[in-house]
Amino acid sequence: MKISFFIGSTSGGGAERVVCNLANRLVLDEYEVQILTVNNSDSYGLDSRIECISLEERCKQKNRYLKKIEKLYSLKLFLKRNRTDLYIVFLPVEVCMFMHYRKCTDTPIILSERNDPSSYSKLMQLLLRYYASKARGMIFQTEEARQWYKLEDRVHTEVIPNPIAIEFIADQGTYTRNHNGNIIGVGRLSPQKNWSMLLNAYAKLPDEFRSHKLVIYGQGNEEKKLKQLSERLKIEKDVCFPGFCRSIKDALKEAELFVLSSNYEGMPNVLMEAMAMGLPCIATNCPIGGTSFLIRHDENGMLVEVGNTRELTAAIMTLLSDKDKADRMGIEAKKIGEKLHPEKVYSMWKNFIQEQSI
Repeated sequence: MKISFFIGSTSGGGAERVVCNLANRLVLDEYEVQILTVNNSDSYGLDSRIECISLEERCKQKNRYLKKIEKLYSLKLFLKRNRTDLYIVFLPVEVCMFMHYRKCTDTPIILSERNDPSSYSKLMQLLLRYYASKARGMIFQTEEARQWYKLEDRVHTEVIPNPIAIEFIADQGTYTRNHNGNIIGVGRLSPQKNWSMLLNAYAKLPDEFRSHKLVIYGQGNEEKKLKQLSERLKIEKDVCFPGFCRSIKDALKEAELFVLSSNYEGMPNVLMEAMAMGLPCIATNCPIGGTSFLIRHDENGMLVEVGNTRELTAAIMTLLSDKDKADRMGIEAKKIGEKLHPEKVYSMWKNFIQEQSI
């Protein structure tokens, strides 16, 4: 059976990591796998047996607007000529691009929502609801996201959480939390992640906690703004922005505490990975239910209100000052590795794929 994925790129975000990991797993089960991307990109360690195709490589135009038109035309030609048994499409812009040309192929199509759809523009929300109703099936990360689409029985749907990469589960027996480590955040430097909330919360910590540096890994168009904010808050000597992190596991090994301050999320991979390694974690209780699916407040982590800086500061102080409580939460957090073991999650994907390809 041949499966074709369509996504913007194969690097840079949680959805991209899921596509690469799922593609690698399907190849091991002797599926033929193809990944079509809009842009050229490095990948998260793709198996050499996976066929990778980029629309950008087919473009001859230099002007960026003409290049976008050329990519759309290339997609249309690709769908007319390509032979596959199933398409799986990730991310909103790519869903709209693909579904616009859906009549160019008679192959079944599965769409996948990876974020909070209510965070999109009104036009995007209308398009996604319309295109979702035209798909064969749709995958969601949370029940709240499925309910938002209001598909009822018109489309086959399934809630499948993200899997935790096996390397984070395999490392559980040898990793010991760094009690003098950093406070770590990982993600795009974008408004969605609300790093300004974390910076403000950190700035309110008493001096006794400043031995714990704040390290925020990621790239994005808010980097300059966030660095300027840290200067205004007079914490620039205690805050570090190392850029994109190629080894999340190595970064987490330097951490005493992981914090996710987002305004909204799907199913945040890095939070899952931090928990699987036994780190005490703090996350905002944000739409669309991914963080509350992962964290049971005060048991295996702490949830705080979105945008509530004072509550975040208090949570950080609690876990830095009460080492025993932090250790207990870390032990409980590790159990997420069993709940979201990749074999369990991939089995759900494979069952859904088989059902929709018939």
